[in-house]
Amino acid sequence: MTHHRKHTFRPDCEGLEGRQLLSWAIVNVNSDKVLDVKGASTADGAPVIQYHWHAGRNQKWDIIPLSDGFDAIKNVNSGKVLDVRGRSTADGAIVQQWQWNGGLNQQWDLIPLGAGEYVIASVNSGKVLDVKGASKADGASVIQYHWHAGYNQEWVFVSV
Repeated sequence: MTHHRKHTFRPDCEGLEGRQLLSWAIVNVNSDKVLDVKGASTADGAPVIQYHWHAGRNQKWDIIPLSDGFDAIKNVNSGKVLDVRGRSTADGAIVQQWQWNGGLNQQWDLIPLGAGEYVIASVNSGKVLDVKGASKADGASVIQYHWHAGYNQEWVFVSV
């Protein structure tokens, strides 16, 4: 998978001057579950999992545009960002939350597939956000994995 420097996903900000931007639930196409910080942890290194929607702050994410055209994805509950553990480039590397440090493993390319679906690719590794084993279970691990066009690698952003 090749990265595109710019993507078309952006919140609709028209008429929002002076208001806080929307937060997002990031929904897996395969499981219909959302990205969730396990146990609503605020700690560095807490794993990111999929879980059914319950409107917890640990399931809400802000998309933060970066100057290079990529994005940071910040958890509303913890204020920490989506991060590939250890700056790994390997298939199966754990996705966690960590305080922002500007690393490429904390920068993401949101690549539109059409029909409102996106691939979320790590700028560091070129691998994509993936629900391990295409699981549909609550608590399944979110990892990075090479793109193979699985529905467990496709995501929809829903404003919350």
